[in-house]
Amino acid sequence: MAAETSVIQLRSHFQIAQPGKLPDGELVASLAAKSRSRAPATARLEARIPRELKKTLEQAAAVTGHPTVTSFVLSALQASAQRVIEEHQQAKLSAEESAQFVKALREPAAPNAALRGAFKRYREVRA
Repeated sequence: MAAETSVIQLRSHFQIAQPGKLPDGELVASLAAKSRSRAPATARLEARIPRELKKTLEQAAAVTGHPTVTSFVLSALQASAQRVIEEHQQAKLSAEESAQFVKALREPAAPNAALRGAFKRYREVRA
């Protein structure tokens, strides 16, 4: 009887339903909310890959000290994705394009009629 009492006390302490009774909706919702608040936000990504690629990934994980293939793949994917984003955000110019760009900065073209009109309208609005 003492063991049964302590189990009931333990269950009530952790707000778990008594044997033979279902937990109410509010209790279930609060437990679910607590569970979600502690869990890190994750998403699932799956891929079917050839066996040889899996063996290669396993070998790469082992030689780089990753405890799992998943750890290695996540690290490699993150590094690759970051590199792609950085390359996309950088403007790369050939030597000729670079020279033209510098020349345009040093020797800007004279304003044409459209630009002079825009300056005139701007000054009128600011006045």
